[in-house]
Amino acid sequence: MKLKILTVILIFIYTLSFINEFNTADITGAFNRGREQGSGTESNIHYITVKSPKRESSEFINTLNNDSIEVEDSTSILRIEDNTSNILLTTSKFFIMFLFTIALVYSFSKTIRYLKKLFKGNYLSLEQITRLRQLAYALLLCGILGNLVAFIDNYEASRIASLYNLEAVKGNFNFTMFFIPLILLMIVEVLKQHLRLKEDAELTI
Repeated sequence: MKLKILTVILIFIYTLSFINEFNTADITGAFNRGREQGSGTESNIHYITVKSPKRESSEFINTLNNDSIEVEDSTSILRIEDNTSNILLTTSKFFIMFLFTIALVYSFSKTIRYLKKLFKGNYLSLEQITRLRQLAYALLLCGILGNLVAFIDNYEASRIASLYNLEAVKGNFNFTMFFIPLILLMIVEVLKQHLRLKEDAELTI
């Protein structure tokens, strides 16, 4: 019973982390921007986030002669038409996103199958261990591909911003996506050792 509860909690937390990472507003905005980029014929349209210092606020605070007050840079999303886009990077990003989608669907399918067997009483078997290992590898692949897309986005944004003497705001890498699959792989190794010891004990008897 404890194993069932812990498994459900683990999957629930990982699902919440995905929802937190990809909220509805971000997905809708990315879809609209992607559709506009795909419809461009003469030029490529890019949306990049750049730093835009608050000059007016900075000048006002300077008149107060207070060094303890600092003005942080704000950010702005710019729509830039650029003809120098790297086709190789664009193609690579599309292929990576395609693989990411497949890995995500595959991991969801493995999760459902694992839970079905688990609630039917199949706690420890070679089939369940294999299924759990496949789920861990799929989630690990999602983490690698997701961070690879972030790297490509940061590189492309920095390159385009530098053409206009701007400084792009780089997105953060999400290394938390590696925690759950690595934990699952550790659990798989423990279960394999337990299953091996159980089989040895049965043979001894």
